[in-house]
Amino acid sequence: MPRHEARTKFVRRVAETRPGGFDTYLEDLLRIERALVDGHRGVAATMAYMNLISRYPRETEAIAAELGTTVLEPFNEEKIDEVLGDRLRL
Repeated sequence: MPRHEARTKFVRRVAETRPGGFDTYLEDLLRIERALVDGHRGVAATMAYMNLISRYPRETEAIAAELGTTVLEPFNEEKIDEVLGDRLRL
């Protein structure tokens, strides 16, 4: 993924200070950005996201603050009750 796809100043600044070529750290920061903006769908994507935010907690907080979002979505109690109700009817 090209460095110019960074959506935040934080990641752009990191990209400018890193050497050229493939950079796992920078790629992970870009994945965090993408997950915070586009969301993570499915179990595998959620687990990958949780792994990234546990590996880079400070970076994740900085990116989330700049994007104006939260790191983890709050629970939707109504949705949980709806799903549990559906399961109990089965």
